[in-house]
Amino acid sequence: MKRLLMLLILILVLTLTIVNPVSADGPPWHVGNQKSSAYGVAADISTPASAPYIEETGTSSWVSTPIGYWIQTGWHWEEGMASAKSYYEYNLPGNPPVQQDVSTHSWGATKSYCLQFNGYTDEWEVYINEIKQWDQDGLDEPDITVQAMSEVHTSSENYLYTQFENVVYMDSDYDWFYFNEDNFQNAPPYYYVYETDEANYLCWGPYED
Repeated sequence: MKRLLMLLILILVLTLTIVNPVSADGPPWHVGNQKSSAYGVAADISTPASAPYIEETGTSSWVSTPIGYWIQTGWHWEEGMASAKSYYEYNLPGNPPVQQDVSTHSWGATKSYCLQFNGYTDEWEVYINEIKQWDQDGLDEPDITVQAMSEVHTSSENYLYTQFENVVYMDSDYDWFYFNEDNFQNAPPYYYVYETDEANYLCWGPYED
């Protein structure tokens, strides 16, 4: 009977883990802003003045189409790396995600990162500092949620300090506009600092009350 009871408890724990695999306050932590409907997203994203402390794994700051066959580009900094790297990442139908490092993103520097839908070719495109890096058709149709956020992996002791400026989205006429929706999210112990408007903010942490 005792063995049966332990087995039932184990099954219950596993079921709860599958249904709720990650706590809302657990890793990865995402902090920043998003736009509910767009054909593209771009931002000037800065690195901190020097290499931030990493307890485990790392951090990244990016623009992204987070739903479905997502695309992402920005910079990341992880254990064992000599410097932060600009990258793009994508998830094609029927394949695991692929991440491709492009170049060094120096400390205290700003780069522009852009994802956009090309209506002539029906392709999503990635640009870093206005240089095209990648394109692909067969992904999600535009008019989807886009994000400009920082992400902290594994440990809430990882240090985050990332400036987002001139965050813009592309509409159905393929014109660019500054983010104009207050869809900010915090992920304690990581927070955003609203600076001048929805298109300019700082993501930082950890901070504990």
